Amino acid sequence: GNVYMYYKLYGFYQNLYRYVLSRSNTQLMSKNIMDVHGCDPFKMSEDKIPFIPCGAIANSMFNDTIILSYNLHSSEHIQVPMLKYGLTWWTDKYVKFQNPVSSNLADQFE
Repeated sequence: GNVYMYYKLYGFYQNLYRYVLSRSNTQLMSKNIMDVHGCDPFKMSEDKIPFIPCGAIANSMFNDTIILSYNLHSSEHIQVPMLKYGLTWWTDKYVKFQNPVSSNLADQFE
């Protein structure tokens, strides 16, 4: 059957209050990509151009590549097949975080 795995990250403070608030929901929902309210410290570049997407959440990432295996006879490692696609929640992909409608972001800065 299916096996669900949980893991712990060290040095990645995604529950830190300031980190959680550092984002623009209107940007992430593609309603107003110029809204950088609440995105400190990742609000604008040194050239005063807004980060799109802005905020600490959008500008941080880690690689969560996992290889799961088991020992068959203490010398042979068998890799367990894992899903690589279809892992995103439907609401995250189609409701909360969408690509901007405008294909030309330069139009937004004029």
